[in-house]
Amino acid sequence: MEQPLISATQNLFRHLSTGKVNEPERPQASKGWSSPQDMALWFNYIAFDLMGEYCFGKSFDMVDKKKNRHIIDTISDGVQCLNIVGHMPKLLELRLENLLFSRLVHGLHEYQSYSETQARECMKKNPKKNAQSVFDLLLPDPKAGSEETFSITELTSESSLLILA
Repeated sequence: MEQPLISATQNLFRHLSTGKVNEPERPQASKGWSSPQDMALWFNYIAFDLMGEYCFGKSFDMVDKKKNRHIIDTISDGVQCLNIVGHMPKLLELRLENLLFSRLVHGLHEYQSYSETQARECMKKNPKKNAQSVFDLLLPDPKAGSEETFSITELTSESSLLILA
């Protein structure tokens, strides 16, 4: 369990120490000093990488690649959307959520799609051969002869919760 933590931490500090952090809006370094970094952002990336590793058996690669970093803002938008319509259900009845909160609704749909993608990718691998993630434990065990399985809707919901964890 500790190897992913050690590897991810080494990777993060290797990126920061070599200056290969791949951020376009970084201020220039002063003579003798490295460029300043938003450490809160970098620790957010490493947290997501580790949660991906522990929950889904693979890193989200946010430290190394920009490709999935948008999901952090997407989660925020999606949760904000759920919070708003959860407290004002009349918006849904009147179908005003898209008109009033289009960015948040888009974030919610994108987050749901991302969660489903994570669930489907985990379903493709052989989970019980060597259960290496929390999600693997939700999938049926072929060795035990278990035919019980969760629907893709249920697994997507679980995936969504694990990403938020």
